[in-house]
Amino acid sequence: MNTKIHEKDRLYVVTGATGRTGSVVAETLLADGKRVRVIGRNPNKLKRFVRLGAEPFVAQPTDARAMRRAFTDAAVDYVMLQPNYILDSDNFLALQKALVESIVSALARSGASHAVARSSWGADKECGKGRVLDLSMTQ
Repeated sequence: MNTKIHEKDRLYVVTGATGRTGSVVAETLLADGKRVRVIGRNPNKLKRFVRLGAEPFVAQPTDARAMRRAFTDAAVDYVMLQPNYILDSDNFLALQKALVESIVSALARSGASHAVARSSWGADKECGKGRVLDLSMTQ
């Protein structure tokens, strides 16, 4: 019995699908006939991907349980953490840590064979990271 996933059945999960890089990733995969699940916070913004054939998944990226469901059955995951997510947060460091914990635990449980984490210049630095700290923690 062949247990390999056929290419047409591979599920690609894209976080930040309504953003600048995530939208390009999702649109490119869909144009290539791939099976795609797009994750976003606003269902209205996901509609354009649904029209192209994507499966929408509405969730807050800090909701670990929802992120685990969103990444279920994924073969490939594209993760984009915006370094400027909710700039007016009362505790930005706690928010960044919650984002990372939610996404990383979902990735670990997803069983995906590949994951692409979009990072940023400076995420590799020891200090002075500011708003890219979450990207460093994800790495």
